[in-house]
Amino acid sequence: MRRPQLDAAIARARDNDISWFIVHKVNRFARNAAEGLRIAEELRDNGTDLISVAESWDNTPAGKLMKTLYFGLAEMYSAELSEEVTTKMAEKARRGGTPGVCPPGYLNVRKTIDGIGNVARVEPDPDRAEHIVWAFQTFARGHHTVNQLREELTDRGFTMRKTRRYAERPISKSALNRLLRNPYYIGIVTWGGTQYPGEHEPLIDTETYDKVQTVLDSNNTGGDKSWRYRHYLKGSLRCGYCHERIGFAHGRGNGGEYQYFYCLGRQKKNGCKQRYIPTWIAEAAVEAHYIAVQERIDKMLPEVRAAFEGVIATYGARAAVESDRLDRKKLRIEREQRKLLQLAYDDELPDTLVKQEIRRLNREASDIDRQIEAANINLGDLKRRFNDLCDLTANIKQKYAQAPDEARRQLNRFWFTSLDITEDEITNYTFQDLPDTVLDAAAPVALEASAKVFERQTEEQQWLSLVEELRNEEPDAHWAPGSNVSYLVAGAGFEPATFGL
Repeated sequence: MRRPQLDAAIARARDNDISWFIVHKVNRFARNAAEGLRIAEELRDNGTDLISVAESWDNTPAGKLMKTLYFGLAEMYSAELSEEVTTKMAEKARRGGTPGVCPPGYLNVRKTIDGIGNVARVEPDPDRAEHIVWAFQTFARGHHTVNQLREELTDRGFTMRKTRRYAERPISKSALNRLLRNPYYIGIVTWGGTQYPGEHEPLIDTETYDKVQTVLDSNNTGGDKSWRYRHYLKGSLRCGYCHERIGFAHGRGNGGEYQYFYCLGRQKKNGCKQRYIPTWIAEAAVEAHYIAVQERIDKMLPEVRAAFEGVIATYGARAAVESDRLDRKKLRIEREQRKLLQLAYDDELPDTLVKQEIRRLNREASDIDRQIEAANINLGDLKRRFNDLCDLTANIKQKYAQAPDEARRQLNRFWFTSLDITEDEITNYTFQDLPDTVLDAAAPVALEASAKVFERQTEEQQWLSLVEELRNEEPDAHWAPGSNVSYLVAGAGFEPATFGL
């Protein structure tokens, strides 16, 4: 019904003596039966008959029935068309395509690929992709709110794409929040609540994306509305009486402006007796509580160090095997590329097939380069990072007292899940899982995950997997029969050798 030209035509029929309102077909006039029949009735009340060029009816009872049927068929046609489009878009998402318009940082383009013209593709936007990468990497450090990040993006010159409705404009806070939550940037397409691996090029690695989600969740902990009032203890405190969240507010009185914490449970009238807590009292209580943090560190640090050294040792052995495997795989791809080029020079393969295979091999080589880079992690650097992290835990109370507000906020989130406070002291607390927390901070997630997978394998499973890799990498090689190794057989297989073999 929200069509300006249709509204103008109906108004003209209403205000003038018009006999006929002519449409080509009913489904070009209205695709909702109730609305279409209501408009036709309004036109008839004004002395105007609705006429269809492709269909016919009259004002007899049978004619009115036919008109109702035509409008019903038009609605069914619209519903079937909508369902067909939805099905095709869902299928496109399952194949890794992008249904609809891609998010900021990408462009919908059409190209000629393998001689096929007008193929829809998604490519990084040369004007905006670098800003998206910068935004994720910057926000992952945990030093920015969404508003601060938005302001810096605007200063860098980042704008949203021009659309039919809007000109280029700075990104809004809500749009930036959706952008930071969008898994599309790590190569995932979401459709109908289901995620699929996308064909587009990821702009962000999974580790950075996960850090951004952690920071966003941390900022929202306990209803932490940083956009309104900001304090480094927001989201970390709970009421020591009723265990509800603690809010933060500004007040004004005869003494001027003051800040305080208050129990949200008491505000909801749950009977809590917690009084308002001035900010300086809450700050002093948390600072004094870092004596407990130091005791926790001194008790747990040997366990954390042993766990970290175990991960490093296990991953070092795994990395050596993985690096050798990837090197062999890369050599195989290089041999395939040389063979493919030779076949192309000899005109034994069609050009389209050659191009397709070259693209595939280039993709595989690129993936292997990334895996080799990940496998060749500098374990010495990781050990230095871990030792630096351990050094930071020495005399933590003094360092907390001297730290700026933002650093205090991060330390509280690092060590504690929550802190329960009464009027002037911390009465209860929940520590984070210290070994896991320190390991995650000192080493990449991939390092620990790879080590744990390798630890779960038995020695025989490790040997079998290595043999399988060797067989896959060198398909022409084999071990001679008669060996005590029974995993592979000679080229003839289990059957007697033929003359050709």
